[in-house]
Amino acid sequence: MKHFIDLTDVFILMKAKPLVNTFLWKTKGLEQLDIVLNQLDTVTQQNAANAEHLSQSMSKFKFRND
Repeated sequence: MKHFIDLTDVFILMKAKPLVNTFLWKTKGLEQLDIVLNQLDTVTQQNAANAEHLSQSMSKFKFRND
């Protein structure tokens, strides 16, 4: 059973830490991007519904062409 860390283990951990940090940073960024895209989709659907409602409301009026 190994009870100590040799230098090879230390070097591996030192090299892995920046990669792990980069992975975690990118994962967090992707989560935030997913939230933003879902919010954008919601707003787009609301805008489409509002445009449809406005179109239906405006069709009740008659306009003159001058």
